Amino acid sequence: GKGVPRTARNFWKGAIRKVKLMNKLESKINKVLRMSATDETVRLAAMNFFPKEAIVLRDFLMVNAVCKRLELSYNNFGPEGCTAVCQALMDNRTVTEVRFSSNKIGDRGAFEIARLIKTSHSLSEIDIGNNELSDVSGVALFQAASTSPEDRNALGQKIPGSHALKKLMVYNNNLGPLTFHAWAKSIKRNPALEVDLSENPGGDQGMASVSGYISRHWAHERLDLRAMEYGAEGCRLLA
Repeated sequence: GKGVPRTARNFWKGAIRKVKLMNKLESKINKVLRMSATDETVRLAAMNFFPKEAIVLRDFLMVNAVCKRLELSYNNFGPEGCTAVCQALMDNRTVTEVRFSSNKIGDRGAFEIARLIKTSHSLSEIDIGNNELSDVSGVALFQAASTSPEDRNALGQKIPGSHALKKLMVYNNNLGPLTFHAWAKSIKRNPALEVDLSENPGGDQGMASVSGYISRHWAHERLDLRAMEYGAEGCRLLA
């Protein structure tokens, strides 16, 4: 036979089939990023994407100048995925809030976040809760928070004595007395930093480290001390 004539109708039918096929092949991450290109909040929570897919997010952030809040919780992309995201945020100047909670990033991923905190002039809030962190990375995070770059005003001018990082959430990890001691020292350097260290085994030793700094340098109305495994001695020190 001579086949079907290539009419305009047949052409568009073929084009529509190709678009449908491309949509099926497009990953969930790509689709969300494509649809969020003009959104201030990009929501990628609980999508179970693989570490290699975090590279797609890295590419998105390197060219996007709109996103301010990045929700990445409950993806389990591990330290490799965390590293890819941090590399993109190193060059990003618009994202101010990132939620990394429940991603199994471990100490290796937390070290990358600590490096990011030391250099970022835009990040003001980071959530790293429930990520299997130990004291070795907890100390690094609070040391980084103490030396977070100065905040900038609307004109881009540095504000003396300020810090870009305003909130650090590290709840429900395995952060012990060494991390609490590092937090105590950071209170003096960055008293405006809001911290959530609840559900970590600081114990009486951890309370002994922070009690003096809290009494002299605390700048907040509220102090969350839930589930920190301290006893009567810790209570006495904080009284």
